[in-house]
Amino acid sequence: MSPASESRVKHELQGILRGGLERPHPLVHATQYPLATVPDPQLAVWTLGGIPLPLHEGDAQNLIASAPLLGSSNYDSSQSSGVWEIPGDKLFFYNPAWHDWVRNVVGPAALRGIGVPEDEVHKLCVPSCLRIQESAKDGARMIIAEAPKKLAELAIFVHSTFTGCPHSFQHKDETFHPIPISPPSSSSTSSPRPQPQTEISVVCAYTGIEQIIPPLARGFRVSVVYDVVHDGKYVLPPTDSPRQCILRALGTWAAGAPAPSPPAPVLALLLAKDYPDLGSHVSALASVPPSPTNDQRMFAILENAARMLDLALYLANVEINVVQQHPHNADNPATAARAKSNSKPRPGPAMFWDNEIAAVRVGEVWDLHGCPVEAEGIGALCRDQVVIKGKTEFVSAVTVDVVEDAASGGKRISSTYHHSAFLLWPQATQEIRIIAGQNTYDHAFPILQNCTSPSASRAEHNAFDALARWCKENRNAGADAEQHKEATRVLQECSARWHDPALFLCAMSACGADEKIEVLGVAGFVEAYRVFGWDAIRDLCTAVVTNEAACTLRWELTMRLWELAVQWGDAELSCWCSSQHQYLGILVGECVERDVDLDWLVEVVIAGGGELLKEVIYPQLASKRLAIDTFWIRFLRRLHENRNRISFVTDPKALYDTIKLALEHIVARLAPFCDNSTSGDKLTVASAVDTIFDVLRCAIEIGHGKVCEVAAARMRSEAFKFESTHDRQYYYESLVRLLVQYFPFPAEEEEAQRQQATMTPNYWLQKLYHDAVVVLMSPYGPGYSPPPAAADESLVPPFKITEESLEAIMLATRRLGGPGFLTDFFLKHEITLRGIHPDSLCALAEILRGEFRRDELDSAAYRRVIMHVTSAALDATNVSLQSSLDAKKITSSVEFCFAMGAPNVVHEKFLLRVAEGLAALQPNQRLSQLIPVLSELYTALKRHGLDLQHPAFRGFAASIARMFTQLVASAFKEPSAGCGKTECRPCSQLDAFLDSDGSGDAPCVLAFKMKLDARKHVEQQLRVTGLSGFGIGWETVRDTVPHTLKITKTENFCKFRVSPSRQCATLLALLGSRDEQRVILGEEFEYILWTLKEVQVTSAESPSSRLLPVWIVR
Repeated sequence: MSPASESRVKHELQGILRGGLERPHPLVHATQYPLATVPDPQLAVWTLGGIPLPLHEGDAQNLIASAPLLGSSNYDSSQSSGVWEIPGDKLFFYNPAWHDWVRNVVGPAALRGIGVPEDEVHKLCVPSCLRIQESAKDGARMIIAEAPKKLAELAIFVHSTFTGCPHSFQHKDETFHPIPISPPSSSSTSSPRPQPQTEISVVCAYTGIEQIIPPLARGFRVSVVYDVVHDGKYVLPPTDSPRQCILRALGTWAAGAPAPSPPAPVLALLLAKDYPDLGSHVSALASVPPSPTNDQRMFAILENAARMLDLALYLANVEINVVQQHPHNADNPATAARAKSNSKPRPGPAMFWDNEIAAVRVGEVWDLHGCPVEAEGIGALCRDQVVIKGKTEFVSAVTVDVVEDAASGGKRISSTYHHSAFLLWPQATQEIRIIAGQNTYDHAFPILQNCTSPSASRAEHNAFDALARWCKENRNAGADAEQHKEATRVLQECSARWHDPALFLCAMSACGADEKIEVLGVAGFVEAYRVFGWDAIRDLCTAVVTNEAACTLRWELTMRLWELAVQWGDAELSCWCSSQHQYLGILVGECVERDVDLDWLVEVVIAGGGELLKEVIYPQLASKRLAIDTFWIRFLRRLHENRNRISFVTDPKALYDTIKLALEHIVARLAPFCDNSTSGDKLTVASAVDTIFDVLRCAIEIGHGKVCEVAAARMRSEAFKFESTHDRQYYYESLVRLLVQYFPFPAEEEEAQRQQATMTPNYWLQKLYHDAVVVLMSPYGPGYSPPPAAADESLVPPFKITEESLEAIMLATRRLGGPGFLTDFFLKHEITLRGIHPDSLCALAEILRGEFRRDELDSAAYRRVIMHVTSAALDATNVSLQSSLDAKKITSSVEFCFAMGAPNVVHEKFLLRVAEGLAALQPNQRLSQLIPVLSELYTALKRHGLDLQHPAFRGFAASIARMFTQLVASAFKEPSAGCGKTECRPCSQLDAFLDSDGSGDAPCVLAFKMKLDARKHVEQQLRVTGLSGFGIGWETVRDTVPHTLKITKTENFCKFRVSPSRQCATLLALLGSRDEQRVILGEEFEYILWTLKEVQVTSAESPSSRLLPVWIVR
């Protein structure tokens, strides 16, 4: 805003103020005449005739029927207003006295009343209309029409009978006092019947003024309206009052363009008087007594202007610096004396010109309630920003400085005056900022501290607002915390004493109680609820619970209010607390997620009860990724320990159900096994095992052992999803050891524990122990069968059970029922032990035999278990014999059977497999293994005092003798691999080649260089005789023509040269005496014995004979 605009508004305001603050003449004037002094107009209406007064209802209805509808632009009404008009050209007044009365009495008096000089204007009263008003719901608002040469409107309210309210007039924002149009006795709308008038009212108002016609309750009101016109030479005075002129001037100033740079647009209007203690006089200036002073009028005018134009208005003490020039005049002693006297402060009013003001500095500032404030951004004001009213009284100068002016030879006198002023500036001004500083606190706090009245006075109310404003502006500006606390306390006490919830809410919002609970404290909110009720503080509590950063305080407040709701039976408060619990549950989850404070959380649960835990707290905790070991297990233990302190309202199982839900939630989140990426990390796996153990132990100790079964089922479903078996074995091994160690029971109580279906730790862990046995014994998983890809079990590497797994198996087996459990287990899962390495099965059998008590050795369950494992170990033994070492393996298995106390059927079954394995060998391999295997078995039996005629072994010995006899029965027939035809030269050469023993110069390679047909014939004979299995090989060499068939005789073929006599003697010696041989061989005794004897005799006669397989002898 430019300085030019401030200078313009300054001079405009000073011009307005120079004429005073009151209207020079009224805009409306009313006069009342006694009815007896008013002549009868003898009114007549065109087409209706004479109308007697007072108006009767029938005549009134006729007038209304002939009157046109109100619809002109001068009226803001409708048919519901009940106001009708008959034009003036239809009116006739037959009494000349009426015209004289209007022209000589009424007209001059009314014009004098509105300030029209009677001698300066020639006027004339012209009938305008007859206005009839009937009873109606609404009134009417009418603007007195303006027209050329029209000065005013004169309305004469003739004799009527009605009951209604007085008229009033309005010009812009100024309302004039109502004009009484009816007698005081009949002004009340509650009068039982219309009352006749006793006086005639005459109202005169300038054009452009708005008339407000209130509705009538009963009867009819009739007025004759005249237009007051002049001859055209009179100029109408302005209708705006000084107040409206000031408002217009300030509006133009406030709407001006903002200044591009400081100074800020500020006006200082000096008061007529100086008030040294201005703050104490504000209330007096704001009052409106019957005879207000100029300063009181100015206060009211500026307050209204500030409200309408969005201006800031304050009062301030200003310091005015005045500079006056006094020329030198040595020849005039009076002038010199006056200049000398001006150099000192003197009493009496000061005198200076407006242009002599050098600067104005603003001192202390007060708001319109008398509260001191601090105004930042208001610098020194120039003379164009200072408005001095007429008749302003200045006290003597405070300081006077006299300086010699060398240029003029005179003196330059600088004087300082103190005065009171109004300060005005637009609210949108950003350069100026009003702050409630320390002086505001010092002013307002003592007033409220000493307040004891049950209702607030104006000063106390203003102090309350000021202190609340100070709290709002200084709560985040580093103000004294103790002062802020005391201010909050006083504001709360005063609002409670006055029982004003609106003031309380306003003050608490200013103090920050809607953002931080500690401002008012939990006790403060409780007290507010007791004083004002829940409806008053609902929004405040909702806001503070939402904004408070400390979760503990939010929870404490909500829980305290919830206790009050229960105590007082407040359903609305209880409903609010329930809704807040949902929100606060989220905050509890966030708080716990950031900083686990179990003590606080448990106290929250104790205070809220089981339902709150189940419905609010737990769902939020479950939605967070809280650690199982560091939070959940500890939290559930604490809940269990404090179960007797956690109350309930309707659900006695709320706590129990919540703990169960939490445990199930933990189990669902629990990773049963580490994935493959961490399977090799022993520390990670051990930590995971410890976590599972902690969950199981916690569930059992707090009475929720059923969760252990859920955890076991989850582990079972995941146990066989990994390619490697290492992790799951380690998990179950470790868990079994930990659980057995933590939940032991004496050995003598084991059977009782197993037989009693009590909810003991062992009872809840049965499924986990069972799964441990399955996992540690079976390499194939819950299906207990080889995977489809390994249908040929010989292709699957045998599964070895480690010593640690064996130990865990035995620990779990003891708690599952010992041999009785294993009996049922093996009966249900017959192939569980398939695919396990025989050494592991032997070790398992040894441990089972040594682990259980001796008195169980004779039990049927024990025998079934031992025999099942022994049989599985024998079935897993590979009986494919290739060397003498394999023969020793067979005898070691037989020794194992003796050690396990296996019955004959086990021996027979195993040796039957061995015999089948021998029969599956190639003839040369079989012949080389028969006597060694039987010899090893004979030696093993001798160590146990047995021989081959034992029922468990005689069958196997007979099978060996039978196979040996078959191989040597035709040993000395002429061998031939050829076709036998003498004319077939290649076959004859082949026979001669095979007949040679390979010693000396005998060739080991035979080559046939012949055509394709001959080669095919020889190859066919080699294949038919099966010589490839006895070390005879052949191939076709294609580097010659014709091609060459090359036949090679290897060393294995020559090994068949043995001593038939010696082998037969060894077999018969192993079979024992002739009687023993008969027992062993049975019906085949004679044949086998005779064959062996013949072989011995023939061998003795032809020592060079060799034994060949029977299949290559024709």
